[in-house]
Amino acid sequence: MNISQSRDGSEHAAPRWACDVTRDHGKGSPSASGESVILSPHAIRVPGLAQNQSEAIEEAGDLLVELEAIDPAYVEAMHEREAEVSTFMGYGVAVPHATSEAKSNIHRTAMSVVKYDEPIAWGDSGEEKVSFVIAIAGIGDEHLMLLQAISQVFAEEDRRRALAEAEAPLEVLAVFDPDFEEIRGL
Repeated sequence: MNISQSRDGSEHAAPRWACDVTRDHGKGSPSASGESVILSPHAIRVPGLAQNQSEAIEEAGDLLVELEAIDPAYVEAMHEREAEVSTFMGYGVAVPHATSEAKSNIHRTAMSVVKYDEPIAWGDSGEEKVSFVIAIAGIGDEHLMLLQAISQVFAEEDRRRALAEAEAPLEVLAVFDPDFEEIRGL
């Protein structure tokens, strides 16, 4: 596990993005070390099938439901939050998540990534265009760690380019977790 530094200077464990794909049975299985996995290949869809913002939130949220990371009620709360404030982050990325009131519907910290070949109109006016929808669910304040990590990935031009060129879940996963890339020989 990598160590990173928080804003206050204290060190904390970086996210355990990847799982041992030889042991992952599709339900967000723990890694070989027993750690909970934040991003599994089963939580990545390339390409996404949604045609609009609502469907995209549903598609990304349903991946987390299928992995038993959240209850379906959390997906509904993601829609409610989006109606209040857009989760568009820039760089063609939206990060839908629910409000604190929906935390009881989270079973474990996790995220899903859906990449769209055709950008989806996002926001009230549809002016923003989204190619990546990353649904997050964090226990306690872990959603802040996820948002920070996602921001770091998309802040780097090389990683954005690699994500844009990715054609399979394992290629997306390798961008989020460079250690996974080395293990898999990608």
